[in-house]
Amino acid sequence: MAVNEYKVELDPAGVVMARSEVPLMTRRVAGPFCHDIQERAIEADARGLVMDLDSLTRATPRAAFYAMRSMKRMAVHRIAFTGGNRFMLVLARLILTLGGFPEFRFFKDRPAAVDWAGGAAS
Repeated sequence: MAVNEYKVELDPAGVVMARSEVPLMTRRVAGPFCHDIQERAIEADARGLVMDLDSLTRATPRAAFYAMRSMKRMAVHRIAFTGGNRFMLVLARLILTLGGFPEFRFFKDRPAAVDWAGGAAS
């Protein structure tokens, strides 16, 4: 990872927190970003992922589709999205629904997203 391209961290609740730090997400950044999210989830046996969609509102179509396709294969039980524009919300819902990812939701605030993502399966 180049300095400050993205952040992938483990929350104390055992939830992977991910956000982009670049003004425009490209496929060059999306690959390592998704890989690092998956690695952190596996290493920590994380229950959930909280993805900041506001940080991804400026992405090339190639990067956006790559990231969304990668999400449906994530080693987590739940994905919580925070923020995001209408296009990103529709794209996330479409790809995860068609990909059969069982549990994902959209939240306005991070604390609620973390609580839900780290919770027990419903």
